[in-house]
Amino acid sequence: MSMHALHDRLVGATLIGALAFASPSHATQYHVGAGCDYATIAAALTAAASDLGGNKEILVADNQAYANQALAIDGMSITIEGVPACNYVQPSGNTTINGGSGHSVLTIRGDSHVRLKNLTISGGHPSDSAAGGGIDFAGTGALTIDHTTISSNHAGYGGGINFNASGGVAYLGFGTETQILSNTATTSGGGVRIEGNAVLTITAPQVWLAFNEAVGGYGGGLEVIGPARADLGSPGYRIAEYAGLVYENSALYGGGVAIFGGSGASQHAIVRLFATDAANPVMIRANSATQTGGGVYLQPDAGPNQSFATLCGIDYRLTDNTAQEGSAIYADEDSTSLDGYTGSFISLRPYTDNADCTQVALPSNVVACTSESCNSIDHNVAQNTAGQATAGSTILMQTFAMGSFDRLRLRNNTGEHALRLVGGGGAFETTIASVSNALLVGNVMRNELVLADSGTDLTVNNATFTGNQSPSGVVIRANGRLTVGESIFAQGPASSVLFGGSPSNLDLDYILSMETASLASGTHIVQGDPSFVDVAQGDYHLRPNSLAIDVAPPVAGDDRDLDGNPHDQDIASVPDQDGDRDLGAYERQQRYCGAADTVFCATFDFD
Repeated sequence: MSMHALHDRLVGATLIGALAFASPSHATQYHVGAGCDYATIAAALTAAASDLGGNKEILVADNQAYANQALAIDGMSITIEGVPACNYVQPSGNTTINGGSGHSVLTIRGDSHVRLKNLTISGGHPSDSAAGGGIDFAGTGALTIDHTTISSNHAGYGGGINFNASGGVAYLGFGTETQILSNTATTSGGGVRIEGNAVLTITAPQVWLAFNEAVGGYGGGLEVIGPARADLGSPGYRIAEYAGLVYENSALYGGGVAIFGGSGASQHAIVRLFATDAANPVMIRANSATQTGGGVYLQPDAGPNQSFATLCGIDYRLTDNTAQEGSAIYADEDSTSLDGYTGSFISLRPYTDNADCTQVALPSNVVACTSESCNSIDHNVAQNTAGQATAGSTILMQTFAMGSFDRLRLRNNTGEHALRLVGGGGAFETTIASVSNALLVGNVMRNELVLADSGTDLTVNNATFTGNQSPSGVVIRANGRLTVGESIFAQGPASSVLFGGSPSNLDLDYILSMETASLASGTHIVQGDPSFVDVAQGDYHLRPNSLAIDVAPPVAGDDRDLDGNPHDQDIASVPDQDGDRDLGAYERQQRYCGAADTVFCATFDFD
């Protein structure tokens, strides 16, 4: 069954909605602080609760301390905002609200619409079995946070924020200058934990989920439990440069993000990664897992209704993450004696060709990423907490997982394998992956670059393999079903393919390789150097004299290369072999040479 068909089951009746960050108009104001109308925030909340009017706004002056706070909101629409002193009505200042042992700083219940602005919420510490150190939300409505820091809180679940949409849909959104920092969960969701019918949206710049920890479980930065959905598109937090949105968090599993299928009926969990800044896609960076899934960990639920865990990458970067296994992504499985295996889903494809991720409309400020950092999984390392190398892969897909990787840059990672597929023994336990328009370069692996065990089905089209290090001398080793076409192996004498399955399950066609002995069973195999533009500068486009130009038959439809340019461009100066399609990740584009750019379009036009 295809990813699209399976995902029709996964999405079902999904959540829709938008978060508004605009200030409430005509709000009744309650001023809190030394010399203000109310001496405490709790007193102002009590007064606001008794007011049956519309919008309410509590302005908390930064002219006194607010310690051991245990604030409660139930069924209210209200804004709490920090200001420098009494009677300030313009948004300014930053007021710290400190919690204490035995309770959350802020508890929200009922159908509430709460906005927090210009605050620091810190020091909340309910019990290690409780939820929401800084904020504990359980109900419907919305919580929007901007110009606010949630830091140094502690709980069993959701160290910074626990957001449980119970009884209906609830929306959580972070605006600019929001930081979720240095929170701790004893079990799971160090920074933020969302569950139920929750939708988390982060698209504004200057947002940071950083330095959080899930000591004994999952999701150092963020944990998503189905049927919740998280839409992550912020470029993150810029200091000298963008550090990334999900940065330097840690957990046992899923140092950056953990995604879980819920335990109820078809409670699928989805995380979508995209760009709102064309030069800076959302970045999951420098996170660590003691066990598996340094950047992202996925686990479905194999109960009677099979709840899936899905990662949708439209524009993204996963970099500098570490784990013993699955340093960038670990796609786990779940099994029961009754229902067998349920696998995870990974769909890393552009938004123009990603129905798995766009059945629910993307936020309106999504843009196509245009930089070299787009769609990159790079510099991830398989290692233990002592920094010692482990036999782990950059991406590991367990039994019955499905992965679709299109326009992928998999580069400069270190581990045992860059991609490994683990198959199951049953007919309905096959792990399936497709890799297309992909550049795999500069990876330092202690074994095969790609390993597909028995019980797997791997398809590779328009991929370029070059500059990878592997003492095994094998690029792809497969024991299940393997299809490779329109690809380039520029790995010197390394064996392009080592296949141990049934010959009927191997299909090799239209391949350019420096080594061809391992491709003897294939068709349209060409031996030679692909002639890249500038290997020293990392430019793997094809020179005008490349043997990979105009080799294979065209493919119907709007098919794009790694740069997003159209395939099947007929270069008039190159005789076609069987069609217009180039081999490898990049299609050489036609150029119009007018009088103004004659020099550029001459022999210097190598890109």
